[in-house]
Amino acid sequence: MQAGASEATQVTDAAPRPTLSKQLCVFLDVLGSSLLAVDSKAATNLQRLHGAVELAHSVAMRKRRAAPYKVVTFTDNLVLGWPIADDPATELAKTLREAAAYQYALTRFGFFVRGGLAVGGLYMHSEFVFGPALIEAYEQEHTVALQPRVVLSKEVVAIARGALRRKRPPRLRRLLAVSGDGQVFVNYLEVARGVGRTELLRHKQRVEAELRRQMTSPRVWEKYRWLADYHNYYCQSNYPRQPDLVIESSSITTAFRSF
Repeated sequence: MQAGASEATQVTDAAPRPTLSKQLCVFLDVLGSSLLAVDSKAATNLQRLHGAVELAHSVAMRKRRAAPYKVVTFTDNLVLGWPIADDPATELAKTLREAAAYQYALTRFGFFVRGGLAVGGLYMHSEFVFGPALIEAYEQEHTVALQPRVVLSKEVVAIARGALRRKRPPRLRRLLAVSGDGQVFVNYLEVARGVGRTELLRHKQRVEAELRRQMTSPRVWEKYRWLADYHNYYCQSNYPRQPDLVIESSSITTAFRSF
């Protein structure tokens, strides 16, 4: 018994001590998933949501297995931690790209997300996440985002503005947009630029479907109305000569601008 105890102690002593390090932290929550769980079609909804998350992982988070970031998922939530090893602006651009790709991949299954992006102390290992950056990212999602968007904390916005003053990295600006309430959020439709108008038409159809489906739920409908306004802003800004991409039923009440 004593030998076994000694061996166990040695293993424990050899394990690395958990420490906080400065990281960018993304917290994402899939909209409406709690209702899917109690719906009469819960089993079908589970298969659909599980397939969507698996696709999003394969498209975004797991496509570069040598990447420095870590990802933890639980139910309908995801946490991504990206260590800041060198230049915060460069790491931010990479984080934004991954978050946008994940967010867009979920829309292909008709799922939309809300989230927050913060910077600060974070520890991630396996299925364990801890740190002030996680708390702040969650608070951004829970109390600030409100709409189907991933909003940046003030500290992250400051990193982005500093990068723009130095004009590097060049792609960072396109991955951000500003809503009428002044919140800076991830411009996730930017990742659809490379696949062209077909994907934007599909995104339009999915948003339109939700607008029709949520007509009897004004509070939820308002979220998709915001999303329709964002869709139109992106398409009109980048494809001004293709009016068929615009959601015509959307009465635009939200102003957007580039970062």
